[in-house]
Amino acid sequence: MKKASRDEAPKVSRMANYLLTIRENSGLALASLKQFNQPNEVFFCDNFWKLYQIRRNRDRNTQDKLRQVLTDTAAKLSGSFVRQHLRELRQPIRVGRASSRRSRNGKALG
Repeated sequence: MKKASRDEAPKVSRMANYLLTIRENSGLALASLKQFNQPNEVFFCDNFWKLYQIRRNRDRNTQDKLRQVLTDTAAKLSGSFVRQHLRELRQPIRVGRASSRRSRNGKALG
């Protein structure tokens, strides 16, 4: 992510900097979570990636709000895409390199 934040393509660097910021800035993370107040499958599918970065924010209020968003979303949305990401978002963050991750069939990802 840090490498992408220095990318020469403005869209790439802006998005990477935004994602790095919501990892650290609880105010921005909480504002982003407010967008999830009315669970909607189309919105979720377009914006679920924000939740993965917000999950890395260590602020207690942010984590509480994230849990609330995940609970509310699970109660209202039932699509397989949504369920898959909700399961993953509830898991503890794995420390390590992305290239060491494995898919369900054991093949390396990344």
